[in-house]
Amino acid sequence: MKNQNNSRTYSFDQYKKDWAYAARALQKGQSPEKVIGAMAAFRKDLTDSQQYAEKTVAKVQDYLKLQQELGADLPAMELTKEIKDSLDNSLKHISKVEVGRRLYEDGADRDSVTKSLQQDHRLGKKEAVTIAKDAETRFFSERDLNYAIRARERGDSDDRIIPKIAEYREGKVENPQAYARSIVEAADIVRDAERDVSIAPMTQQGMDAVQQQYGRDLHHAVLQLEHRSHTDVTLEIHERHPEKAYDSPSFRLQGQPDPSYAVAVVHQAQKVREMTDQGRSLEDTLDVAAREFRRQVSDAVSARERGESRSQIIEKMCEGAPGQEFYARTVVNHAESIREHRRELSVRPEMARAAVEYAMTRPGATPERTAASAMER
Repeated sequence: MKNQNNSRTYSFDQYKKDWAYAARALQKGQSPEKVIGAMAAFRKDLTDSQQYAEKTVAKVQDYLKLQQELGADLPAMELTKEIKDSLDNSLKHISKVEVGRRLYEDGADRDSVTKSLQQDHRLGKKEAVTIAKDAETRFFSERDLNYAIRARERGDSDDRIIPKIAEYREGKVENPQAYARSIVEAADIVRDAERDVSIAPMTQQGMDAVQQQYGRDLHHAVLQLEHRSHTDVTLEIHERHPEKAYDSPSFRLQGQPDPSYAVAVVHQAQKVREMTDQGRSLEDTLDVAAREFRRQVSDAVSARERGESRSQIIEKMCEGAPGQEFYARTVVNHAESIREHRRELSVRPEMARAAVEYAMTRPGATPERTAASAMER
């Protein structure tokens, strides 16, 4: 199997090189016939090198043609005042709905979401009630869609999934049966889409970046503490990464920057220094610390997916170690960023909203077409 995997990897790598060669040659003005002949001569390792070359060059030609058409100048367009005002109002509404959705995700109910929108975001009561309701519907639909996808993967049928979702949402949505049926149809569409394009590698890259950045900052803080005060190093880490304070739930929901990252890094750097003073290897200690940070962020992501609130996760991490609060908040903040990035890459939010529209307001449409029109808007 190892030899087979190596063979497939080689074939794919060589195909990419052949593609790149054909693209360069065609862009330089060489004729397709000449490129096909050169490629066929080079790929004598194939039993059908001529056919392979013809198909590859044809695909490259189609790609380059599409590339050229996409790069063509678009006709001039001017936004009217009406369009600008509509977009502005829509963006403001969407941002407040997102705030509400995140509050529900963290365990809030409709009353507390409404109060937060009034107090923290200065909305009138009527507008706050409307947005809180819209956010609740969005939150429910995304959660139900995820449930339906997991149930499908377990092999559950419509007869099992639809009644369960309808039972969950009885009294919370209009026509629970139609809503549940629409959610299941959307789940099947999402599963097909995710089979074609997986976001798992991009999520993995995000986790890698979290580990590497934390390791570098921790190492830097350890070295700086040799000749600088705790306060100075904390301020420096904060100035190196101001985005950490603003890419946090407390800022997104209440407008309050969270300094946890800088505080946590320097706090752990002090612990690393103590351990190395006792004979531990600095390199090994930093490696373990960075890996452990990644593991805890990953665990926090999983806990949030299971429905645990941020405060619950922080409380668990601080059990028996109250000094861990800033570190725990940093872990959860990173977990939230990973989840939000993954959500941005996914088609699930659009499909969840489309399912609600299909069930409640758009008879005769399909979830797929509704999702497409929603994304176009």
